[in-house]
Amino acid sequence: MKEKDVENIEYNYQRMRDEDFQKVCSVYEDFSRWITYEGPIDSTSVTWTVADSAQRAAIYLVERNPALLANSDISLEEWQERHSEVLESLREEEQRVDDENETPQ
Repeated sequence: MKEKDVENIEYNYQRMRDEDFQKVCSVYEDFSRWITYEGPIDSTSVTWTVADSAQRAAIYLVERNPALLANSDISLEEWQERHSEVLESLREEEQRVDDENETPQ
């Protein structure tokens, strides 16, 4: 990152770009946990949570964009069977959100 960019971020004149987050978090692992959890975190206690969250995000992405499987050795049906538990959980979560949005407030 350029020194001027860091200064501008510190003074809230600009926001960090995705590339900046990537660079900083790849060098300073604790910083990535700080951003994600808004404070210090014991790395061993969140390792599985982060991995599960990343897997759910990847499964959601492929479910929404099945073309991502085009260059893989697995069919969509096999992929859905392999990840059926997470897919079901995602569908239940979406249904819950939809139900909350339909409920008059």
